[in-house]
Amino acid sequence: MVLSTADCQVLLSSFPSLQSRLGTTCSTGEGSLFKSDSNNNCIAITLASQGLTGSLPDLSALSALTYLDLRNNHYSGNIPSSWSSLGNFSYVNLSGNYLTGTVPAANWNTAGDQFFWDSLPGTYKNVAAAKNADGRLQVFSYTTSRVETYYQLSENGAFWNTTAYTFGARSSICSLVVSQNPYGQLEVFTVANDTTANYRGMWGGLAFHYSQNGNNSLEFAGPTPSAGFSTWTSCASATLLDSSGKLAFFGIGGGTNSDRNVRLVLQSDVAGSTWSNWISAPGSGQVNDFAVVRNSDGRIEIWGYYNGLKKQIRNSDGTWPGSYTSISSRTDFIDVHVIKEIDGKTYPFLISTTNEVLYNTTFTTLATSVKSIQVIYNPTYTTLYLFMLTTSNTVKYMTKSNGVWSTETNISGQSLTAFHVVFRSDGRWQLFGVNGEGPIYYASPLTQPRSKLFTDGA
Repeated sequence: MVLSTADCQVLLSSFPSLQSRLGTTCSTGEGSLFKSDSNNNCIAITLASQGLTGSLPDLSALSALTYLDLRNNHYSGNIPSSWSSLGNFSYVNLSGNYLTGTVPAANWNTAGDQFFWDSLPGTYKNVAAAKNADGRLQVFSYTTSRVETYYQLSENGAFWNTTAYTFGARSSICSLVVSQNPYGQLEVFTVANDTTANYRGMWGGLAFHYSQNGNNSLEFAGPTPSAGFSTWTSCASATLLDSSGKLAFFGIGGGTNSDRNVRLVLQSDVAGSTWSNWISAPGSGQVNDFAVVRNSDGRIEIWGYYNGLKKQIRNSDGTWPGSYTSISSRTDFIDVHVIKEIDGKTYPFLISTTNEVLYNTTFTTLATSVKSIQVIYNPTYTTLYLFMLTTSNTVKYMTKSNGVWSTETNISGQSLTAFHVVFRSDGRWQLFGVNGEGPIYYASPLTQPRSKLFTDGA
């Protein structure tokens, strides 16, 4: 195809650093840099990772453009308002740039295309992610026999997507948690299946801990030898920094289904070179699932459910009360999360057996047709995010700011069976997920929003 003179001039003026590759009539870039239709109109621009800098160009004259891939360049500033006239987009990817502001009001925005999707190769079952000391995100997942990880090449930038780094060879991994310790190093915890213990379809067994070999390193040492990482009844697990700065790993322990109490293994020192034996919290009290949080005075709260919702708060001297305080006798819960909000109070989020998302101890219904959630707070914008995996395997989210919950926003484009969300250094969220067993999919907003819920991004 021969690109029209008018559209060729738009490309030449928009991407001057590529003129030698396009040719004066754009005759040499067809197929590799752009595509045209039978009417010689430019319908696609594919210029990912080309080292492009400055502001995004005005492409409004390319009225037939439907596909635009400018990811992993060095553009900054806002998306031009003139792009609002480009209403035919089926795909837009501006990830890996340094953009701020809002997405222009256009069909490709209101249709839900303000999010991009990409993937990392492999065959994975679940996913977790954390931020390195230098601000780069690192995503972890597991096969049936080992942990694998990919990392951002630069802060807020693209991911290394060629070969995953592997460690933690272990058969039948069933859960994965990643946290950053007080020194900025990442700590990885896995639970491996033990087929002798089964409760509600969840296998438990042995927990394993791996520690990053220095800040930002791709190498992990371990597993850490400790009697504390044994006899776990469930794959449910969580981590938390206590008030002394030590990292604690929580799980459900006990050798029988009648002894399903929350246990924790605590770093013996802040450096994390050794770990304690497991500590029951409390000595009795069954739970089917649990969540942990540090409250406003620094003490750890454990929320769990078994024949009702209950919680306990660690004593100031580090001991545990020995029993839970009943919050509700309702028994229709299948998942529990808890978070400390800006007012300093802790609030539970639960999923009911009818797939409703329930909030606070008043059990206000926030959403329906949901099977798992993640609640995460963005301190940069004092905004609470509730991400939800629906019963149809799509993801949606709501935000709470100034005490008001937003309407739901659908993150269209990819079906998922499990997901995890972290915040990037630029304030944008980054979602990772898997669909059954396969590659890691990831998504984030095209730009840092600027609306009544947000301040300007950096």
